[in-house]
Amino acid sequence: HKFGILALVLISFTVSNHLSHESGLLAVTVFGIWLANQDDLEIDSVLEFKEDLSMILISTLFILLAARLQLSDLMMLDSDIFIFLAVVLFIARPLCIAISTFGTDLPIRSRLVLAWIAPRGIVAAAVGSVFALSMIEAEIADAEKIVPLIFTVIIITVVLQSLTATPLAKLLGVRQPAPNTILIIGANHVARAIGRGLKEQNVQVHLSDPAWENCKMARMDGLPCYYGNPQSEHAERYLPLTTVRSVMALSPNRHHNALGVQYFSHLLKEKNVFSLRSSNSQARANKDSAMFLSRQILFGDSGSYARLSSLIAKGGKVSATRISEEFSWEKYQEVNNEAIPLFILQGEKDNDEDSPVKLRPFTINMEKPPQEGERIIALQPPKISVLKDPSNGKSKNAKEDK
Repeated sequence: HKFGILALVLISFTVSNHLSHESGLLAVTVFGIWLANQDDLEIDSVLEFKEDLSMILISTLFILLAARLQLSDLMMLDSDIFIFLAVVLFIARPLCIAISTFGTDLPIRSRLVLAWIAPRGIVAAAVGSVFALSMIEAEIADAEKIVPLIFTVIIITVVLQSLTATPLAKLLGVRQPAPNTILIIGANHVARAIGRGLKEQNVQVHLSDPAWENCKMARMDGLPCYYGNPQSEHAERYLPLTTVRSVMALSPNRHHNALGVQYFSHLLKEKNVFSLRSSNSQARANKDSAMFLSRQILFGDSGSYARLSSLIAKGGKVSATRISEEFSWEKYQEVNNEAIPLFILQGEKDNDEDSPVKLRPFTINMEKPPQEGERIIALQPPKISVLKDPSNGKSKNAKEDK
């Protein structure tokens, strides 16, 4: 239906211009306002199509307008251009942003960034080119300088702001941090248990599941969860993919895991995408599959969804243990021989760019073992406590109820 809407827009523009000169822009603007206020019409796909189409048209328009510009035209400008640039950069644009954001809850630091790097140029270039032709025909003085003046502003501001945008955002504290979120495909009880364990260690996680019941349980646990398929077009708009640095497929359905591995490997590179095998019987099939490289199989030979699910159902908990000189990796394995190591964690804070948390999952052919100072996140089996039988006074083993 997006192509049908585009056809209606073009028809409205043409008919309106035929009835009244230069009224087509107003007609399609009214058409857009009417469309946006329809309650029973799904326009998400139309908006996405509009963004793609606008990018193509604007890029083409810039090329066409710039093709009319000669290098000699730029040489007509004198030193007054720098005064004009100063007015545009430090007076006109900040004043425009201040007025347009007045009364909003936008932070002052964000307004300062907008005042410095907000887009400008395409409207001025398009309108200025049209006005320049009319002014030259009317023999208005210096009319031929309008287009070179506009493109000089565009060139200088694009170059200047491209070089200074990142330092300014960092100085004002509004720069988006490097991607630091682990996207977990699945919100089942295994994924929720692992997500809670990572969250306790200050690792940002975001779950995804097409089953509403699983998403509801995850949100009740304080874990953000996207309700839907993470490979869908809807997820591209509503799932915070720009913050994702690694993907772990923890669904009990190995086909869902395979689709996740295949999709996100192209976005994040294969080394940042991992998958959990559903059961030990499927290990060979997974390893032989091109979608499941051996280094992508999570939690080594001992890790499978069936075993993790069983331990969690019996009361197993995800916890972290620090490796030290006194408590080495070998000692840890002796003491926790029934635990399933999940991740190696280095660092203390995930939101600190200077010392971010570095998470390495245990995989089948993991080369580097845990080092001193790192933490091991593992699924610990349920603890065994000694209870006294009140009937005969004898002791018996019982699993601690948690």
